[in-house]
Amino acid sequence: MVNCSSSRNADDIERIVRENVAQGVHNFFITDDNFARNRNWESMFDRLIKMREEDGLRFHIVAQVDTMAHKIRGFIDKAGRAGVNRHHSTGTAHRLARVLHSHPAPRLG
Repeated sequence: MVNCSSSRNADDIERIVRENVAQGVHNFFITDDNFARNRNWESMFDRLIKMREEDGLRFHIVAQVDTMAHKIRGFIDKAGRAGVNRHHSTGTAHRLARVLHSHPAPRLG
């Protein structure tokens, strides 16, 4: 489990994921309901995407997200590519659930 507070950056996330994947942990939960408002969200997703697509790491993410995250340009696409295949919203983000379900994260391996 990863508590992705606003003070974390892409380097922190990469270190946490790599350390845990090396120990056999492949499922993560991001518990920051303001994650989409975090100024580092895109760089964190970009790093996770690189780890999955270029480095071949296998992991999946459940993320707690703001109900309006689907309105942020690129958030849904990057979330799926970063390994987010489930979400828990702090409200009713049915559109986010539909978009993530219709564009599942790529499966590696």
